Amino acid sequence: MIRWGFIGTGAICRTLAQAVGSLERQGVATRLAAVASRSREGADGFARWHAAEVPGAGKLTAHASYEALFADPEIDAVYVGTPHPAHAANALAALRAGKAVLCEKPLTMNAREAGELVAEAQGRRRFLMEAMWTRFLPATLRVREWIAAGEIGEVRLLQARFGFPVARNPDGRLLNKALGGGALLDIGIYPVSYAAMLFGTAPLSIQSAVHIGETGVDEQASILLHYPGGAQAQLTCSLRALVGSGAEIYGTTGSITLPQFFGPAEATLHRQEREPLRFESPLPHGHNGYEPMLREVLRCLAAGEIESPVMTHRESLEIMGMIDAIRKEWPLRYEADEG
Repeated sequence: MIRWGFIGTGAICRTLAQAVGSLERQGVATRLAAVASRSREGADGFARWHAAEVPGAGKLTAHASYEALFADPEIDAVYVGTPHPAHAANALAALRAGKAVLCEKPLTMNAREAGELVAEAQGRRRFLMEAMWTRFLPATLRVREWIAAGEIGEVRLLQARFGFPVARNPDGRLLNKALGGGALLDIGIYPVSYAAMLFGTAPLSIQSAVHIGETGVDEQASILLHYPGGAQAQLTCSLRALVGSGAEIYGTTGSITLPQFFGPAEATLHRQEREPLRFESPLPHGHNGYEPMLREVLRCLAAGEIESPVMTHRESLEIMGMIDAIRKEWPLRYEADEG
């Protein structure tokens, strides 16, 4: 039985809580046992929501501080769902308390913080993984299988985009610099991570164009990654335009299209002189898509592994390094960059 403790009470924590509850109802040996907020009111409110909205949920311990949850001997694994700038400190504290850690993306604010976090996990032999749920979905796994089998030949080009217009609220998380706001860290990380997954190596060079909004964060960016052998990734992220979340992968003998690459339910394989092959994997009733990622965490913990081969420490470090390189040419620095 793996007992989860959640740090944070926002929307993403509620999504993960529903997924843990779904696995528990399926007979998987896991449950959400505790939640922590920076206030008693926040923790108690989440506990009431959990009792009302997660079918079959058991009693949830509500801690009025993160430190109390880290010290809770009834907790085996911690999910860090706090705002981006708090990820590094929260995950470090959980690791030092002897807990396994699943940390929401981005793993940290920059590569320096990510390196410190990975070193701590490896030094203590504690599990750590970035919560990039896209990696574990059946459609993503099928795409990787098609490519590994040579179905589209050599991959030469990825075009991926993720964008939607947000309310012009300067205090909202997405546009608030103090909360790690901006398109790249919040949604641009999905296409950047997808490129890292496909090409398996850091790019040789990076070019980008960005629009910095009135709150000082990136609201829209276009990114071009150049890989060994001439392969490229053309990526877009936006908090201003309804660009969707589609992706196309082009190879020397075929291509793959995904109407929604970051949370895919389908993918289509196109090959020369052959009918398109469509793969569909709709979510089962009661699922929200995060269950496969949680199953992988549980598998790793049962096997005594400190990282997942699907989302490795090395990849998280490389992705944060890529994001640092992209931002290097932008007039955008966060408080964490001054450390």
